[in-house]
Amino acid sequence: MTKRLVTPPFPIATADGATRPMRRRALASLGGLAVMASGCGGSGGTGDLAGVGSGGTGAAFGFGMISGFGSIIVNGIKYDDSQASVTDDLGNRRELGELRLGMIVEIRGSADDSTSLGTANSVRILSELKGPVTRVTPSQTTPGTGELVVLGTTVRVMSTTFWQDASGLVGVVDGQIVEVWGFADRTSNTITATRIEIKQASDNTATRLRGMVTELVPGIRIRVGGQQEGSGSQDFTLANATVAAGVRVGDLVKVQYTPSGTTKIATKVEVDTSAVLSNETRVRAEGRISQFTSKSNFKLEGLSVDASSASFSDGLESQLANGARVRVEGQMLGSRLKASVVRFRDDAQSNSGSGSSGSGSSGSGSGSSNSGSSGGSSSSGSDDYGDEVKGVIVRFAGKESFTVKDRANREFNFDGSSATGKDGGPLPSLGIGSPVQVKFTVQAFGLLKANQIRLDT
Repeated sequence: MTKRLVTPPFPIATADGATRPMRRRALASLGGLAVMASGCGGSGGTGDLAGVGSGGTGAAFGFGMISGFGSIIVNGIKYDDSQASVTDDLGNRRELGELRLGMIVEIRGSADDSTSLGTANSVRILSELKGPVTRVTPSQTTPGTGELVVLGTTVRVMSTTFWQDASGLVGVVDGQIVEVWGFADRTSNTITATRIEIKQASDNTATRLRGMVTELVPGIRIRVGGQQEGSGSQDFTLANATVAAGVRVGDLVKVQYTPSGTTKIATKVEVDTSAVLSNETRVRAEGRISQFTSKSNFKLEGLSVDASSASFSDGLESQLANGARVRVEGQMLGSRLKASVVRFRDDAQSNSGSGSSGSGSSGSGSGSSNSGSSGGSSSSGSDDYGDEVKGVIVRFAGKESFTVKDRANREFNFDGSSATGKDGGPLPSLGIGSPVQVKFTVQAFGLLKANQIRLDT
């Protein structure tokens, strides 16, 4: 297909160290999907609830977007990941340094909501899909944005979507294999991408899709996505597949498959494990509502939610509907999440969801006032850790262009032309070797715009 390449005014370095076009126009940050769950007595286990929601330290389960490093930051909680094991959603062992901004991960460990600090025992990388692109539709008004269609799913590409490849959307062509992380609307079968990686043509192994089962004929066929064939759904044959016990319509599953012409041959079907939580586990889950019947009966990322006694923040109870993006806080009672708080969210909010002006906020970026504290009906500012990176400056061409390397050897390139120092004060003396903590916002083409730079002493 023919695409119009927009020539940028000048190149910049991206968060992953590549070079890509830069536009001077700053665009709103993309919101993040996040889940935090806590209890006591083990990873996602049961026990006395000294947990995260009550301000104590307890076992924690997190599921959301990576918004910062130094220690991994998910949903405003900074987890010490120095001893964490890392795997992907196929169970393959991965290295800590392979984690990237914009990835969706599952974390098991412990956390203390009163300090927004935690310890990760394990981190699991969870992409929404991996497969060939069948359509590319660039935006006619906002360069770098648009839509892709992958495995029948519409992928919305935002100005704040992180890319591994330097050229971003303009480098994507039909037939390329991509892996996508993001916020999925199970009702409309769309994903708002937080990260996209372009794979080599030979990397068509472990092609997979995460979605809701809408039809199942055991041993013969499974349909994931839209209710009707051709409406964004994907049909897979099951003759040679290993299917998890108890899979049923309405479950959130991951399907691995092998393409064979126009036929998709499933090799493995698994129920998404992020939806399997023990009784009394405290949960903070952010995503888009599906299978909405009433406030006492809807799904959120595979969790059955009862919000009949919940308080509502940043929106009205009447706004509960399929596709609405919410953060739900509560506790598992049996197989259902009993919500205590429902906070309405939107894609214009900061990646971490913490936009408060308190210590550790994401700076002067586009975050909302919804700080997303755990428990209670009002924000307490407990999400102290937002979009930030902690490390050592390894390249310095002035505050306008510098590179920070973290302890996992990831490099992040920043524009700090308008940054301030700690608490809005003057910038410290900076140079190669300076240990720093940088708070940033994500702008057009994934540019990391530093808002605050302070020495990490």
